[in-house]
Amino acid sequence: MNSDAEYLLWTGPGTLHNGSARVCVNCRVYQKSLRMEVQVVASENRSDEFWLLNDAWDLLLEIPGVCERLEVFVIQKSWISTGSSFLILLPKQTPFWFSKSRALRSGRCFVVNFAQYWIGSPTSLDFTLNAAGWTARFVAVTERSLGIPRMKSDEEFRITHQIEFSREHGSLFTEQEARDFLSRMSLFLSFCRGHWVGLFLAVGLDTNGEMALEQWGTAPVSSWRKPSGWLDEHHGNCIGQLFETFFRKIQDEAWLDAVRHVVYWFARADTDNVGPDGACILLQAALERLAWHVLVRERKAISEKGFKALTAADQLRLMLNILLIPTAIPKSLSELHKLGQSRAMDGPEVFTYIRNRLTHPPKISARKQPLPYFEAYRLAQRYVELAILSACGYSGEYGNRAITERWKGQVEKVPWALK
Repeated sequence: MNSDAEYLLWTGPGTLHNGSARVCVNCRVYQKSLRMEVQVVASENRSDEFWLLNDAWDLLLEIPGVCERLEVFVIQKSWISTGSSFLILLPKQTPFWFSKSRALRSGRCFVVNFAQYWIGSPTSLDFTLNAAGWTARFVAVTERSLGIPRMKSDEEFRITHQIEFSREHGSLFTEQEARDFLSRMSLFLSFCRGHWVGLFLAVGLDTNGEMALEQWGTAPVSSWRKPSGWLDEHHGNCIGQLFETFFRKIQDEAWLDAVRHVVYWFARADTDNVGPDGACILLQAALERLAWHVLVRERKAISEKGFKALTAADQLRLMLNILLIPTAIPKSLSELHKLGQSRAMDGPEVFTYIRNRLTHPPKISARKQPLPYFEAYRLAQRYVELAILSACGYSGEYGNRAITERWKGQVEKVPWALK
């Protein structure tokens, strides 16, 4: 790796496609920090064939060992005086996987932008998670534990852990099983963090300890920020308390699909990008998706037709009631509480009222009223987190989103554990 955090992942022959035109090329595949670039170099005696690409900027790249053709676009074209040419390509979507089609015994990867949580004490940062026949050992990356080369933007993207994973009892597993496990692990960590957590440079090792599977590129990763969600920095034990039931839950494909949608909108509802008002709209999408799954698919408390007949507030209220989550507006959200009292609204109704005001503006003659968007955003975040925790049967401690200036270590029991 060089000083620019550039990793050479692979070198070998490939084929560029532009419609029916095909050009054989030599490829060098790099991971540059969290961005992957594919540098394609044509040998001197084949460079004249580049004209077949018709100066296209969108191409397909075929690499042996990668099952699908990669959609790429050209970000740089160069012609060298010796007669050779090269292109620098960027994949349109990552990650994808380079495979040697072998049974795997273990794997490892780095975790980007999780956080280092105390597992009982400030000096205890490593932990192990077990569920669904998998074991994942997390080793915290510190100056004293693991020496990880710095990335280009290490203030924005930080490698916080290395994961070593395997099947329980040392049994072998397939490449697809490894990919599914890592995808679910990223989803779990992202829910715990409240933002996208990425897995970086993931590899699967065969029975000889040789690399047989490699992840190229990364899934979405949110920029670094201090933890502020349900998982408190000083209570890392909560990770293990949730993991088994969460992981068991998402073995069901319907639940997996629902949680992916919810975490997607939850992570997208980043006030740095969309503001608290925009975040309310995105969180409403997450809550509606979760309510539909809990009420219609899992609990069968109401039919799909009956669900659609309910107002958004009633859908949310019914889900919260079934999951034993309080619907009263927390007094700590003072402006939101005041608005709710003035209109005789509970939490679901005041949140959907604000969301509706954003998407359906009032009549011109209506009195303009400043609304507490940020507090509504915090309430909706709390509802999403508590709904997933309750659906997974979690009964431990959590950080309350309704307390906007919460200090580290300030946690409380989940509401349903107090009943």
